[in-house]
This record gives sequence, structure tokens and C-alpha cells, in this order.
Amino acid sequence: HLPHAPGVYLFRDEQERVLYVGTSRDLRTRVRTYFTASENRARMGEMVRIATSVSHVVCPAPREARVRELGNEVQAAMAEHNQGYADLLQGELVAALRHMDAARPVLMPQSPVVGAICNQDRAEVLMAAGLSRRGLAALDDSARTLGQYRLSQRRGEAELTIARAALASDPRRALAAARAARARFDRARTPTWRLKAEALVLGAEVRLGRTWPSMVARGDVLAEELDALALRWWAIDIRLDTALVVLRRGDHEEA
Repeated sequence: HLPHAPGVYLFRDEQERVLYVGTSRDLRTRVRTYFTASENRARMGEMVRIATSVSHVVCPAPREARVRELGNEVQAAMAEHNQGYADLLQGELVAALRHMDAARPVLMPQSPVVGAICNQDRAEVLMAAGLSRRGLAALDDSARTLGQYRLSQRRGEAELTIARAALASDPRRALAAARAARARFDRARTPTWRLKAEALVLGAEVRLGRTWPSMVARGDVLAEELDALALRWWAIDIRLDTALVVLRRGDHEEA
């Protein structure tokens, strides 16, 4: 049992490899929150599910616990990798790759899951830089590993990225990946991610030349839902796809 004391806690897999490192003023209370309904982060829930043990180091004061966490090599590497992902979101691709690559020597040996997550995030940088083939190969490997550990949310995110990357060049592959991602987000109960997957399913169907009447209605509903979530570029893409379906059906005025 964990004590009611400040310290560092480490979630580990069945081979004692670190999955996550954190600190708390009260170890027992903090770790218990990961196993309650208050923990609603899909990725964290999956990490807890595959963890087989939680080890800890009691520190005499919260400040020392924080120092230990920051001094922990794995935690420092995780922070470096996360900075790389933040750079990706800002469009700073060179910086993103630099941070992620700096963290890889420490993170990759930790566990297959940690390695797959590193590869997945790095693949997104590669594809954003136009290196789609290399990125897709890395994503395929990551998706398989994440699937072996039954990490539905993370695997679905990898498949969603595959679908987006393959949409223009290989819509059949994009359709298969988007459908698989949609099913995983259903199981993970992450509706926003499911909505993105549904948008890519429709996009792939349009690029395959399908013109079913239901696609127009689906597109209208999807666009409204995406707008409601402030996913405006996704909504714009769906409206363009829907207009293309209408044109192909011969209804030029409605388009």
C-alpha cells in the first residue's frame, strides 16, 4: 500500500518497465484517483489498465519530491518529447524533430508501448514535413504494437493519422484506417475523436467516387457537429466534400 506521504510514484508494466512518472504531496490519495471515475483521460486510462504495479519513493518534503521527479532521467526525457509534440502543434517541425530525437535514446528502451508512442508522434512530424512514406511506415508499426497492448485510443489515433495521410493517394487505405479508428473511438468512448474518424470515412468515400444520397445528409450533420466543437477546418473539408457529391449527382444549384 502507498503511504499518505509526499513522494514520487512510477507506473510499471509486467516487465517492470516505467510507463509513467509523477509526484504528489500525498502518494496514496493521488494514485487512487487514477482508478476512479474522476480520471476521464482516455490515454491515461489505457496506461493504468496495462500497468501491473506502482512503485514509489517517499520524500521528506514535497519540494524534494519535485526535485527527484525533475532529476529522473525518464521524466526529463518525457518532458523533452512532449516539448517536441508542442512544437509540432505550433508548426515548428525542425524543433519538434530535434526534441523528439533527443529523448529517444532514453524513452525507446523503456517499453514497447513507450517506444510505439514515440514513433507515432515522430511519424506525425515526418508527415507534416512531407515525408509521408516514412511516416506511414512508422505509424503502421506503432499501430500494431499498440494493438498488441489493447490500447484502443492510442491505436485509433495512429489509424486516424494514417487515414489523413493516405486520403489523397490511397483512399481505400484511408477508408479502412478511418473505419478502424472510428470503431476504436467508439469503444474508448471518445466522441470528438470518433467525429474526426467519421469525417475521414466520408472523405474517403467521396474520393472513391461514391455518390450515395445519404452522403449529403451525413455531411451536413457532420459539418454542424464539427463547427460546434470549433473544428472549423474539418467542417470546411466536409462541406467541400458534400458539395462535390452534389455536383456529381447533377444538382448544380444545390451545390
